[in-house]
Amino acid sequence: MRKLTLLIAIFFTSYLSAEVLQKEGRGFLEKKQEQLILHVKGSPYEMGYQHGALLGPMIKQIVAQFIDGKKGGLVEERFKAFQEVMPIVLQHVPQTYLEEMKGLAEGSKIALEKIQLLNLFPEMFHCSGIVALPESTANGSLYHTRVLDYRVGQGLEKASVLMVVEPTDAHSFLHVSYAGFIGVITGMNEEKISLGEIGGLGYGKWEGFPMSFLMRNVLEKASTLEEAKAIFSETKRTCEYYYLIADGKSGVAASLYATPEHADWIAPGNSYSLIQNPGVGAKEKIVLSPYTLKTFDGLTVLYDYKEQIGGLFFEQPKNSLLMTGYPHPERYPVLFTRFMEKAGNIDLESMQNLIKPPVTCDTNLHNAIFETNALKVSIAHAKGKEPASMQRYDTYSWKELFGKE
Repeated sequence: MRKLTLLIAIFFTSYLSAEVLQKEGRGFLEKKQEQLILHVKGSPYEMGYQHGALLGPMIKQIVAQFIDGKKGGLVEERFKAFQEVMPIVLQHVPQTYLEEMKGLAEGSKIALEKIQLLNLFPEMFHCSGIVALPESTANGSLYHTRVLDYRVGQGLEKASVLMVVEPTDAHSFLHVSYAGFIGVITGMNEEKISLGEIGGLGYGKWEGFPMSFLMRNVLEKASTLEEAKAIFSETKRTCEYYYLIADGKSGVAASLYATPEHADWIAPGNSYSLIQNPGVGAKEKIVLSPYTLKTFDGLTVLYDYKEQIGGLFFEQPKNSLLMTGYPHPERYPVLFTRFMEKAGNIDLESMQNLIKPPVTCDTNLHNAIFETNALKVSIAHAKGKEPASMQRYDTYSWKELFGKE
């Protein structure tokens, strides 16, 4: 019996163990549970070079599709406009990230301008976020779910990579990303700070710290929620975004509605509203006549006479942050109801169920559920044209990724 138990243990250990595919300097690429995991370590240039050398073929495919392959329509118009202002945008990018992109270009043997465009093009396109504080969960953990709805079936899901980053002079962090990207849209650092974002509008407002680099900057520098909030509030920002930030050490969280001009914070459990701004002066009134109010679970929607959304009024369950963004208010009542049904007993499985359709849609590219206080992350990626919310989640601990608690 003991031999059988040992054989089973050896089998499963072998099955779950990572396979190192390639090494470059102090960096290496491994595969575990179908997930590519890129480890980079050192100076900005060293990390960029390791990234480029280890993922070069994948990066070339992404550049060919998303940079060289822009043809026709609104996407091309935005792309051309962004190319024109890229020198201005780059002025707001810290030298460390410029050095890392230089290393990435040289490691992958791809032109630096294309690497820069690849890393900045998320600024041209503008998902859901949930935080369940310990009082709402079954085991006293803090769960933070980040849903990325972007594009499925166009090849980006094939380039998905879990990146394990150990800078020389900053906090170590992990982020769910794609080959060639050094910015962060979904991540957590060693200080138990986790981040996610939801895109808004504000196209063309690019004279500021690019969103994905701003999020990375927070992970590299912030040790507490208050430090993270200060960085977001005090930095010159771009476009319109919604951010969710969780602090696993203190069991607290906050969400932020941010534009280049405003930073408005929302506390867990508080009601909040998003009112469409028609561009009038701050002291002038907004007249909607006639108007319609429609009430759903946790949400009231204000429509104008053209049946366009004029405002959203959200209620939140206690000890939680729920956010679905402005363009898709129909998701919120479903999320609110599902959360209320499990409040006080939230666990990893229920967090996965909360974001199944229709909370997520067929563009759901990846989902990450951070158990932030325990430094764990569970990840699901889209496969083919099937959204991430319908896929298997694989869980990774900080210790197995970084070799330390």
